[in-house]
Amino acid sequence: MPRSLAIPLLAGLIGLAVAAPTPASPDPALVEMRQLLGQNRVGEAVTIGERAIRASPNDARLWLWLGRAYGRKAIEANLLARASWAGKTREAWEKAVELDPTNTEARFDLMQYYLQAPGMLGGSIDKAKSQADAIGRIDPAHGQLALGMIAMTQKDSAGAETAWREAVRLAPSDHRVRLAWSAFLTREARHDELFAFWNGQAESFPDDAMVQFQIGRAAAVTGQNLEAGLAALDRFATMSRKPTEEQLSAGAAWWRRGQILEKLGRSDEALAAYEAAVVANPNLADAKKDRDRLAAAR
Repeated sequence: MPRSLAIPLLAGLIGLAVAAPTPASPDPALVEMRQLLGQNRVGEAVTIGERAIRASPNDARLWLWLGRAYGRKAIEANLLARASWAGKTREAWEKAVELDPTNTEARFDLMQYYLQAPGMLGGSIDKAKSQADAIGRIDPAHGQLALGMIAMTQKDSAGAETAWREAVRLAPSDHRVRLAWSAFLTREARHDELFAFWNGQAESFPDDAMVQFQIGRAAAVTGQNLEAGLAALDRFATMSRKPTEEQLSAGAAWWRRGQILEKLGRSDEALAAYEAAVVANPNLADAKKDRDRLAAAR
């Protein structure tokens, strides 16, 4: 699998895992796979997933997460092995959709595969559009989200904006929709609109911890509204109903706090925040880089 496929696949896997709800009574193997992938122990996740599939071959969610593990293996593999792992990824997601046609997570992953993979590995814009249409029949807001993803792949920013605006209108509190729209505004450097969006979300959903985190993240990424971003992360830290660890780690919140503090010139506090981020989440490579860079500069 070429690197041009590997990078979007990784982004897709992370994004969907972040937005994915946790089932009420998940299979223990599924829980273990998710934890192992979060710890970047990909080979172990593959082993657990393949063992679980042999025991429960008709479990769509196991096939979904095994596909995600295969996708990560494809990214890690050498050039000769990537095509094989990519094929396993596609086959696992196709099996998940076959077993549960209403599983929009699997359809999103499969759609992104079809969008990014070359034809020789099963990629197809028509197949991607077919998945988007199916998603839309199940969930209209997520259907618009899928259409926006396809538009962006085709370098149609206007089309993506139209689709994602409609997705936000249909499902203003949906995390996956919010994050796609936020990422679009960030990528387009429309920072005033970005902050207006998240501040509006905070007014509409004052008890939503994810919103407060995103205000802080926006400040850290753009370098604007730094004090407001810091205050939002402070509010996030005091909120009792936080997203699950998979959706948002404590390490990520500390890392963004460190970035804001560094931009404010408060380097001692920033270094302490970066260190707290690494302690909370040792796999947060970007936080480690920021910690080591700032420590070396002192």
